[in-house]
Amino acid sequence: MPLSFDTTGFRQHDQTHWLHPGTGDQVSLNYFDLVPDLPRSLSDLPGLRQDLTGFTAESGCLIEAHVVQLQGVPALLQIVKIPRPGQQHGQVFIAAFTVPKATCSAVLRIQCEETGTTGVREAVLMAELGPQNWFRAHPYAPNVISKLPYHSGDDMHWDPRFPQHPLSRARAWVHHVVRTAQVDPRFAALPPFPGPGPVGPAPGSVPGSAPPHAPAGGAQAAVPVPQPGSPAAQPPTAGPQAVVPPAGGAHAATPVPQPGAPTAAAAPGVPPGPPLGAPPFGTHPAAAQPGAPTAQPPAAGPLPGSPAPAPLGTQPAAAQAVPQPDPVPQPDAAPPVPQQPVAPQPGVPQLPGEGSRMHSLVTGLPIGGYLPIWLSNQDVGYLRLVDPEAALALFGAGEVGRADLNGGWVRETVMYEWGSNTVFLPGRFRGESGGIEAKMLEVAPAKPEEAKQAATPEAVLAAFRWLGGVALAATRRGESVALVPGGVQMWGRPSVVIKVAAGKSLVCAAPVPVGAPIWSEQIPPGPEPEELWLDGEATEEIIRASGLLAMYASQTWTVHPTELALSFSTS
Repeated sequence: MPLSFDTTGFRQHDQTHWLHPGTGDQVSLNYFDLVPDLPRSLSDLPGLRQDLTGFTAESGCLIEAHVVQLQGVPALLQIVKIPRPGQQHGQVFIAAFTVPKATCSAVLRIQCEETGTTGVREAVLMAELGPQNWFRAHPYAPNVISKLPYHSGDDMHWDPRFPQHPLSRARAWVHHVVRTAQVDPRFAALPPFPGPGPVGPAPGSVPGSAPPHAPAGGAQAAVPVPQPGSPAAQPPTAGPQAVVPPAGGAHAATPVPQPGAPTAAAAPGVPPGPPLGAPPFGTHPAAAQPGAPTAQPPAAGPLPGSPAPAPLGTQPAAAQAVPQPDPVPQPDAAPPVPQQPVAPQPGVPQLPGEGSRMHSLVTGLPIGGYLPIWLSNQDVGYLRLVDPEAALALFGAGEVGRADLNGGWVRETVMYEWGSNTVFLPGRFRGESGGIEAKMLEVAPAKPEEAKQAATPEAVLAAFRWLGGVALAATRRGESVALVPGGVQMWGRPSVVIKVAAGKSLVCAAPVPVGAPIWSEQIPPGPEPEELWLDGEATEEIIRASGLLAMYASQTWTVHPTELALSFSTS
């Protein structure tokens, strides 16, 4: 092959395909002994971008396109997204380098597929940016409407927050390739692609000929992918960063056949694998002219679910099913809490009685600067928090005393003298002296209508973002968190349970939140289940996103946000 690249972390599947065992990402490297099918030369980048946007809109969306340098040789970089074929949800992100020459080209590409719970990156960022700032006209072709929308969530700026997202993985690989790829000097010296049109062989050149190895030394050009205003993604950290020549085994360099020998792409009798989706422009040979040789797939065939070359302008063929993600792990017992807390306060919190001064009350979800406090399953009061930030730093951190509910669940409590301006938060653990310390917050009694008016959409969103942080802290303590209607007992339904098990972030909603964002996309066909579990990698960002998943689910309930509460459990 005219190109070689670092294969650290990938396993070779066949002569031209590599698979990453941890992520399922697939890399392919192909040489085409045909005139490239690009609609324009690389020198006309604005026009090329416009054409590529229109073509890709039929099957997905072009995220970005640039002309980059691979060891000083111009190459077209495209990053596109397409729907997961045969699936109702999820996307596949493809990053492709095309190095076009007058009569041939080399294509190096990676495809990264969304698995598990899909759309988390989009949900988190849309909630932060707002719908009005989400969808954007395509910068390369503003009048083009793509099958998949062009939106702010695909910007490189967000990749560091979602390092395991398939788009982030694709971009990280792109930057590593730009830094480390090698180009055979004889291929680099071939005449450049001048644009579409009949082109004959350059004088003295042999079309398709290239040496079976890459240069064994020399400085590598570190050219970042152009992205004005965005921080550069970091290259993969696993494995050595230094470039090793192909002979050392760390780089892939598939030999290109010499003149007179069968081409590496020739494999009579082996049909091409079904395409995953429409490939980026220039990653497949142009339609062959009568009598001209046609490029065939490699003998071993592409990896299951990988895109196959297709003639320019044709509709993608029917896609075969992509391998399904592993079954969602069932929730199991969380590890025990290392510290032994004070035994929860026995019994149910009592209504204020004659002669009573301080009462133990269970708390609800703080929203908009107001804290619900539950007197019974039906009676709820509200306290306006004079310093909401201080209160949010205390609640949900695992330090406030708790009251027993049922089913092994507990809920945080406060001590309050009805009508006063101070609420006490008893500690959960005994201090060095053996006593239980209490913290104080300044409050003011409030009417229910005041609390409900303060629960604006912005305040509710902020509360559930806070819940995401509470969930993260709870999972680090080995606890589960449940969002349920408030009261002095634990309700089975409706509920959203958040936990981490077997390295997965798990969120369960009961009943199934039909019509809720993200949730609706994950409902399996057939009879509606009793509950619905979503899973994802147990990263900090994914666990924090569980707060938004809980918000979306709770919006399908007939419970006002100011009447919700949080419960905790270690079982």
